[in-house]
Amino acid sequence: MYTFTLRQTPIPWYFLLVWGLMSLSACSGIPADQPVRGELTHDGLMTQKSDRNSQLQIKQDLNWQRYDKIIVEPSHVAFRKNWERDYNSDHRAGRIRPADMEAIRERMGNIVDQAVTERLADVPGMTITSQPDNNTLLIKPNVINLDVSAPDINTTGINRTYVRSSGSLTMYLEIYDATSGEILARWIEDLEDREDMYLEWSTRASNTADAKRVVNRWADEFLTGFNALRMQP
Repeated sequence: MYTFTLRQTPIPWYFLLVWGLMSLSACSGIPADQPVRGELTHDGLMTQKSDRNSQLQIKQDLNWQRYDKIIVEPSHVAFRKNWERDYNSDHRAGRIRPADMEAIRERMGNIVDQAVTERLADVPGMTITSQPDNNTLLIKPNVINLDVSAPDINTTGINRTYVRSSGSLTMYLEIYDATSGEILARWIEDLEDREDMYLEWSTRASNTADAKRVVNRWADEFLTGFNALRMQP
């Protein structure tokens, strides 16, 4: 399995979101050639925030308050390129199999889906639905560049893995108009496990708890920013 904790940043992204909207009315997840703050993306979004760890891109001149329904699409989870090959080259015993990767992807996806859905269900004036209309948003939360240092897989014998840092991932969330398919916002943020001073034994139970804690913390930030976005005139 995997454990993750959020990288600390001096200024929360949602503070910059509110400030940016008012003024206008790395890890591998964020390439260096991405648009800088104040520039338009290739699909017409204004870059509100851009640094080595996160990016926030939002469509301008949009009445967000007209949307009162949400469809949450199941998240897609993708590993870092060559993760399986690199891991197996360093671990002759307990090699990763495609079935192990699928199990990790499913668990991670369930954690993200639950966190996002639970928070959006509490947004005032919004209803989660499965049928789109002209007032419906489509939210796509995804995990890319998943890099797991110590996956807890089923192997013969007694195996214990001790790590200082358990891995990294990139959250890649997009918001669309559910009927037209027009993209309205994109949030990309790199998350990574902080290195501990001492090696820690990685188990499935502890790793799952850590993953939930970090995703929930990220989802709290997303909810704060989403509510701030909807409050703008």
